[in-house]
Amino acid sequence: MQRRTFLQNLGTAAIGAATLSSHRLFGASVPRQLHRCREFKQRGHLNGVLLSPDAGWFDPAKPGGGTFRPFDLLSTVFLPLLRRENFTDSEIEQLTVRNPAALAVRVRATT
Repeated sequence: MQRRTFLQNLGTAAIGAATLSSHRLFGASVPRQLHRCREFKQRGHLNGVLLSPDAGWFDPAKPGGGTFRPFDLLSTVFLPLLRRENFTDSEIEQLTVRNPAALAVRVRATT
């Protein structure tokens, strides 16, 4: 059985309108997540990417809850890298505004 890599599966997933949820966006994962965003952009599927920083610090298995990870990595590190990779303002808005809005849960008032 041949094992496919994430990027090999990316084309197949994008055709099926899958969502890449980069919920593990933290310091060490930035290069990998940036590469994935470039791949989705090249395939014309940025509407299938949801960026979500993995921030905070609590890990019950570590003394004191572990090491704190700042909440601003997306705005202070990742977005400047996207700009450096020639992502347009519209593409960045797609990733940070329109995509999350499309997945927002709408709550109806009940009477």
